[in-house]
Amino acid sequence: GLILLAGDSAGGNLAAATAQAIGRHGALGISGMVLIYPGLGGQRDRGSYLTHAKAPMLTADDVAFYARTRHAGPEPQPDPTFAPLSDSDFSGLPPTLAIAAECDPLADDAAAYAAAIHAAGGWAAAGPYPESIHGDGQTAHARRIGQPRQDAHAEFDAPRLSRASRQPASAWPTTAAVAAMTTHGMGPSRGQRDLP
Repeated sequence: GLILLAGDSAGGNLAAATAQAIGRHGALGISGMVLIYPGLGGQRDRGSYLTHAKAPMLTADDVAFYARTRHAGPEPQPDPTFAPLSDSDFSGLPPTLAIAAECDPLADDAAAYAAAIHAAGGWAAAGPYPESIHGDGQTAHARRIGQPRQDAHAEFDAPRLSRASRQPASAWPTTAAVAAMTTHGMGPSRGQRDLP
């Protein structure tokens, strides 16, 4: 059968590293990936790592702490099994949907990963989930998508978010795009988006 690799946060990292290690060109039936606010080893000295360094739920200092903890010391460089973005080859990877939290130090990793897959001739789509923070997926059961927030993050001041990272929800691929990319390991033509 067909396999869709999916994971959030560190699970997104594991899904991407798994696909890169053993899932190229449809190997093992891996036909797609959904990465939700994944940590993929992006450049910590720029972009969202700085813009959202003090974000709620996950800070840039937290990211550095988790990296040191995983290796019980300094990170090996480069290591695509830890930092999938450090790989030099993104060819043959399955169609990928990478969803970033809008206010998250890891936000740029999703777009960078999709861009690397595109550059290697693959299909990928990425974008931020509007007005979200790292870990929002874990509280989604408490509210319906599209409803006003009534959770612990309701007081977060969305207008303070970086304008550079904001995209309208209409620019996002829909669930139909995810379903299409998992049908027989094929998705929309490279770069095509299924808009609502």
